[in-house]
Amino acid sequence: MGRMRDAVRTGRLAWWMLLGGAAGAWFVATQGIAVGVLGVALFTVGIVAGQTLGGVVFDALGLGPGGRRPLSANRVAGAVLALAAVVWALSAQVAGEVPLWLLVLPFTAGIGAAWQQAMNGRVRTASSSAFAATLTNFALGTSVLVAVMLVHAASVGWPTEFPSEPWLYAGGAIGCVFIAAQAVLVRRVGVLVLSLGLVAGQLSAALAIDLLLPTPGRPVGFATIAGTVLALVAVVFASLRPRAARHVAPVDPLAADSGADGPGRP
Repeated sequence: MGRMRDAVRTGRLAWWMLLGGAAGAWFVATQGIAVGVLGVALFTVGIVAGQTLGGVVFDALGLGPGGRRPLSANRVAGAVLALAAVVWALSAQVAGEVPLWLLVLPFTAGIGAAWQQAMNGRVRTASSSAFAATLTNFALGTSVLVAVMLVHAASVGWPTEFPSEPWLYAGGAIGCVFIAAQAVLVRRVGVLVLSLGLVAGQLSAALAIDLLLPTPGRPVGFATIAGTVLALVAVVFASLRPRAARHVAPVDPLAADSGADGPGRP
C-alpha cells in the first residue's frame, strides 16, 4: 500500500486508476436493475458485448499494465467468435419480448468490467501487490454500494429478513480471489484475452453444472455445448500473435519516462 501511495504521489500511477472498484459496483447494481426484466441470458449477452469491445479498445489504447496490444486479425476474430458463442449458447433462453434499450445497462457494465481489469492491473504493477489492488478495488466498490443501499433503503425500506443458507454469503470471498487473479493476469495476457478467458470459463462452468446437476425439464441443448466450445476457440484465436510481433515488447503510453538515458527513451 505504501508503494501504491508513492506511485500516486510521484505521478507514476494516476489517481483515477484507483477507481476500478466503482466499475465493479456498477456491474453489481445493473444486475439488480436489469436482470429481472431482461433475463440472465440476454443480460449476459450485453455484458459480453461490452467486455469484448472494451477489451479491444483498452488494449489498443494501452490502458492495461502491459501497454499497447495492437489489433490483429486473430484478436478481432476472437472477439467476434466470443460474442457469437455467447449468443449461440444462450439463444434458447433469450426471451422475445423485452425492452432491448435496457441492454445499454449491461453493455456499459461490460465495458466497465474491462476497464476495471485494466485499472486493477495498473495498481498491482505499481504496488507489486495483488493484495493492494484487491483491497483498493473492494474498498471503493463497497463504499459505492453502501451509498446505493442507503438510497434504496430510504425509498423502499430495509429487507425484513436475510437468506439463511450460509453458502450464499461466499460470493464476496470468491470475488476477492477473482479480482486478485485478474490483477495478476492482465499484465501478461492483456484486457481482451483476459475478458474472453473469463467468458469461456463462465460458459464452461455453467455447462458443467448443467450436466452434473441438471435442472428438471431443462435438458442441455446442442446450442449450449456448441457455444461453449466456440468460446474456447475464440480464446485461442485471440491469444495467437502475429509471428513478427511475438518478440516485440508492448509499448506503455502511460508509463512515466524516468530512465537515466535522457528524455524520449522508452
